[in-house]
Amino acid sequence: MKRLAGLCKRPISLVTISLFLCLSIFAQSENVVADGQPRQDLRAVLYFLIGNDNTTAGGELPKELTEAAKEIKSGWNHRSLVLAGRQMVKAEAPGTFKSRISIDLGNDGNARIPTSFLDWATALRSAEGNQVRLGGSTFSIRTPIRIAKAESGSDVFNYETFSTSMSGLSVRKGEPTLIGSLSLPATGGTLFMVIKLEAVTVR
Repeated sequence: MKRLAGLCKRPISLVTISLFLCLSIFAQSENVVADGQPRQDLRAVLYFLIGNDNTTAGGELPKELTEAAKEIKSGWNHRSLVLAGRQMVKAEAPGTFKSRISIDLGNDGNARIPTSFLDWATALRSAEGNQVRLGGSTFSIRTPIRIAKAESGSDVFNYETFSTSMSGLSVRKGEPTLIGSLSLPATGGTLFMVIKLEAVTVR
């Protein structure tokens, strides 16, 4: 009887092993595309920096932006460079990073400048190893323009839209890279867009 019981257990064990192997293969196949290559998901961290001539503005930038800040300062003559915002967006290669963010322009003298709104999109062409190929980028900002300065009370602003586009470029993962800039008429400054790409584990 013991020998018979042992024989009866074997088919169940074989079925269990086969089922486990099938589930493992199925789980692995979820993370590959049609050509059998692992899917490449990336997260874009976009930094928005404002350069202007206000020597009292600012604070220290994040350390990861040191090299990007050097590049900006070598091409523009702004006295200060401050971080106005940060945003994270995920996309699959090929795909598109896109979003909207509000930008606080701060004060112009004693006058408070209304918030600006930036719509942006960057095409993600391909990602191989540490190299990522970006397509064109577009940036469109709806920003206030002062039309009347009040001696008492609030200044009068009217919103206008300014847009720019940039051609594609190759960037390295983990390295913040300048990908665009826009003039800010309300402050006489410039808005800079810096992107850092990070790999995302596909689960």
